[in-house]
Amino acid sequence: MTLLTVAADALMIVVTTFFLWAQVASFLNKSGPPLPELKVSEDSISKSAIFIRDEVNTMLKLAHNVALGKDYLLFAKVLAALYVVAVVGAWFHFLTLVLLAVVGAFSLPALYDKFEDQVDENLEKVLAEMDKFYKLAEEKIRGALNKPKSKKTE
Repeated sequence: MTLLTVAADALMIVVTTFFLWAQVASFLNKSGPPLPELKVSEDSISKSAIFIRDEVNTMLKLAHNVALGKDYLLFAKVLAALYVVAVVGAWFHFLTLVLLAVVGAFSLPALYDKFEDQVDENLEKVLAEMDKFYKLAEEKIRGALNKPKSKKTE
C-alpha cells in the first residue's frame, strides 16, 4: 500500500463522513457540519505567484549558465548533485523519499534539541573536512581548466 493510496482512502472517508452528516442533518432538520467557507485571497495568490516567478527565474538563469558553459565549477556541482539524486532515487521509491522527508522534518529538530552539543561538535569536524576536500577539488578543477593547451611541434 503506497502513501498515495493511504491519503486517497483517508480523504474518501472524510468526504463520505461530511456528506452523510449533511444529508442526515437535513433529514432531521438540524444544522449540517460546521465547515467554514474556503477562500483564497487575491493578495496571497499575487504574493505567491511573484515569489514563485522569482525563484523559477533564478533557477532558469543558473540552468542557462550551466548549459552555455559559463561556469565550469557550477557545471561540476550540478553533475555531482544529479548523480547523487540518481543514486538515491535508484534505492527508494519517490513516495518513500517523500515519507522519509516528512518524518525527518518532524523528528530531526527534536533530536537536535536533545543532542545539540554533540551534533554541533561533530558537524564542525565534518564541515572542516568537507571544506578541505572542496578546496582541493576546486584547485584541481581550476588548474585543469587554466592549463594552457600545448601545441604539437613537428
